[in-house]
Amino acid sequence: MKQLRISLVSVLLAGLNALLSFFGVPCLPNGAKRVDLTKFELAWHDEFSGSALNTDVWGIYGGTSPVKRRDGYWDLAQCIVEGGKLHIRTAYIPEGIGANPAGWYSCGIDTRNSFSQCYGYFEVRAILPAGTDMWAAFWLYCNGVTNENGAGEDGTEIDVFESPFYEPDRLFKNCVASNMYWNGYGEKGESWQQGSWGKPYAVSNPYSVYHTYGLEWNESGYTFYIDGMETEHTTAGGVSRVPEFLWLSVETDWDNATETGVTGPATDYIIDYVRVYRYAESAEAQ
Repeated sequence: MKQLRISLVSVLLAGLNALLSFFGVPCLPNGAKRVDLTKFELAWHDEFSGSALNTDVWGIYGGTSPVKRRDGYWDLAQCIVEGGKLHIRTAYIPEGIGANPAGWYSCGIDTRNSFSQCYGYFEVRAILPAGTDMWAAFWLYCNGVTNENGAGEDGTEIDVFESPFYEPDRLFKNCVASNMYWNGYGEKGESWQQGSWGKPYAVSNPYSVYHTYGLEWNESGYTFYIDGMETEHTTAGGVSRVPEFLWLSVETDWDNATETGVTGPATDYIIDYVRVYRYAESAEAQ
């Protein structure tokens, strides 16, 4: 009987999501499948319990700070650890930093020099930044993504979530989406959602309330979760079969990075934790 109820809920939510998608309205997590953490064991985590970002674990793209990124800059000084949380701050700095001019400064950090893993469950718990033209994300990456060989088995950019939708009066502002890219980023590049942001999924108050955004990845494909509830499953790209490292990032105003490009309140991307699980020896990927 319980299984029947779950199946009925799944069918009803799938139908509702199809209807919502048809009318361009954000979809809901389907709620039929919850992530099963009993088949995993914790492999790696950062709870941000110190007084500063652990730069033995997290580095910045290019290795030096600040670095130009799209129409803004990434600077490690924008990563602030306090109260057991990592704050990635976004601010317009009129005097610039070092030899870099005035502009929007935020940050993107990764574990390329400290940790990577193939398969498992990857999760972040976070409050997303509010502000027009801000783009927060949690994603996985490896150098094989740029190989132009027609498939993603040797590396796929896996965007567990992206949050580029905020505008005060916008239908999608309380939404996130997932996507994947492989075969490079040029003319031959491919993506799961064909270059779009993908299907937007509604999240309750993501700019003021913590939510979890997760990915289960194994040989059978990718399953994405919000607050432990499945949103989508795919085998796009043939499924990456190599270790990948983690990214936490905020990019700013990729079309028009000016003093008025990002509009308030430009709040912090606040990360409570990042946790990575591997399959327990007694468990098989389902």
